[in-house]
Amino acid sequence: MLTAKGQVADRVKGLKTGAGDYPVKPFNSDELLARVTALLRRIHKADLKPVMRIEFGNVVAEFISERTVDVQVVWLRQKLEDNPQSPKHIITVRDEGYRFEN
Repeated sequence: MLTAKGQVADRVKGLKTGAGDYPVKPFNSDELLARVTALLRRIHKADLKPVMRIEFGNVVAEFISERTVDVQVVWLRQKLEDNPQSPKHIITVRDEGYRFEN
């Protein structure tokens, strides 16, 4: 949580409601980066379990893999792009994901 509310009661409330940290503005960018790095260190990838099924309303996706999103993007490009091999709307952002441009 990032906020300008710096009173002790505000910070306590934020942390109790699920915030992993509570830096108050104004803050130093180096300190913020250090806080984010510290939070990321707390995540143990071994504790994460792969998702095999996702349900959203009436939609069910079975066998979710690392490539599921990529396959869906390929299908979307085939439907939306004039030339799916050279997309102009659904752009791949390396090491990030995808960006939609109108």
